Amino acid sequence: MAGDGLKVRSLLRPPSNIHGSDFDYVTYLKANGISGQTFIYYRNWEKASVDVSCISAVRRARIVFLRYRHRLLEQYRSFGLDGQELAVVSAMTLAHRADLSPELRKVYSLSGVSHILALSGMHLSVIYFLLSIIFSGGRFTLLRELMIIILIWAYVFVVGMPISVVRSAIMISAFSFAAVIGHDRASLNILSLAALIILIANPFSLYDVGFQLSFLSVASILILYKPVVGIVSVKFRLSHRIFSWFWSLTVMSFTAQLVTAPLVVYYFGTVSFVSLLSNIVAVPAVTVILYLALSALVLCFIPAVQHLIVSLLIKVVVCLNAYLFWLSSMPGSSLSGIHINIFQLIGIYVIIFSLVILCRIFYRRYFYSVLSM
Repeated sequence: MAGDGLKVRSLLRPPSNIHGSDFDYVTYLKANGISGQTFIYYRNWEKASVDVSCISAVRRARIVFLRYRHRLLEQYRSFGLDGQELAVVSAMTLAHRADLSPELRKVYSLSGVSHILALSGMHLSVIYFLLSIIFSGGRFTLLRELMIIILIWAYVFVVGMPISVVRSAIMISAFSFAAVIGHDRASLNILSLAALIILIANPFSLYDVGFQLSFLSVASILILYKPVVGIVSVKFRLSHRIFSWFWSLTVMSFTAQLVTAPLVVYYFGTVSFVSLLSNIVAVPAVTVILYLALSALVLCFIPAVQHLIVSLLIKVVVCLNAYLFWLSSMPGSSLSGIHINIFQLIGIYVIIFSLVILCRIFYRRYFYSVLSM
């Protein structure tokens, strides 16, 4: 359990890259704050009491919040969640992935939605949106945004402060600050500011796969979303709300996957051909799962309502797992064993960015020509 002490006898060694692999494992570990590794035999450790006064206040607070996360996981079990349903809910809400089976991880990976099992900007955005609704009646914008950001960072501590969540919290904090000062929060300038803050705090984050994928996906949405979604006229989208929501979600998923796909192939050698179909269902499902899990925790004093919410939560997770299993088992759903080098990766991105520039030029000319008619 978090905060328990261990007394060990072992030799720390500097990390080394895996033989026969192109993946820079040493840099990956440094980006995650790991500078040494060791192997401890089962007879070379024992529990011990430790004095935590020598560590920083941030680390002590992290231990307290991790203990609280352990209690939340126990509450999930007391609700009746177990098996892979418990594993998925714990991963999506509390960043606890230890209970995920290798088979389920493979299903999510082949479906192209493994990112929803790791807390990221998408999950924090859902929580930020919920908090914005709760505090929507506030009179002072600055105080309202400050309260939301404090709650966001409290959640970051509860889930253990993984790098992906810290990165997303910094981005959301920068976007929130931009909203307070009246700046366009959805801009590349704000995204660049968030990246600068993260890199100043930890320059090794530049080599982190999660850092690269998250910023590429957000940048692709900021650059490509408006031109692509504008293919369908605003008048038609306003008169067909359901289609407009479905179209917006599809465009966001498509643009993010288009730009990040070469990087995924470079690092993991796998490409999913059903990821668009997976994300169209998985992204709304994550939102529902987050809201239902939070409701089950908040409404623990009303057992009947809580039981109904937990039953619905289990059904959503079971349906999501079944849908992803069906997609991943389809013939030709994914392709593995693809290997590209850094020069091929750069060449692919040169082609993609060239096409993006051409599309934006075409969009501007077409858009303004339509307005002038």
